[in-house]
Amino acid sequence: MTGGTIVEDAEQARYYSALPEANREYAEGSEVKLDPCVPAHELALIQEREGRPCPRVDLEPENYHASALAYIAVGSMPFLFGPYYDAATEDLPARERLSLIDRIVRAAQHPSLTQQQKDAAEQVVAAYSKR
Repeated sequence: MTGGTIVEDAEQARYYSALPEANREYAEGSEVKLDPCVPAHELALIQEREGRPCPRVDLEPENYHASALAYIAVGSMPFLFGPYYDAATEDLPARERLSLIDRIVRAAQHPSLTQQQKDAAEQVVAAYSKR
């Protein structure tokens, strides 16, 4: 993301426009280029350790739904997980739905989350991964 990205559709435009650091509205086809949210020396360490220059994997377009669902699962609105998951995956093949659930589970295991948040997320995701 530190190099920028192009907004591919209206859904991404709404997502990027809602980012606190965006400070503007985006439309399809516009370029999103945000200032790094961490100092350059930390970005270099992240690049070295993780092989990517930005710690915000939630900003990558392929992680849009996984990021939103993980936030819902660990936040105060777990009741939205089911409707959001159903709407986001209704046209996806089973393999892509499984990949989405896998990314949510990995996000829910992140060390920055409290054990209570991890437990809540695992319960919400488990209910939908059996469907």
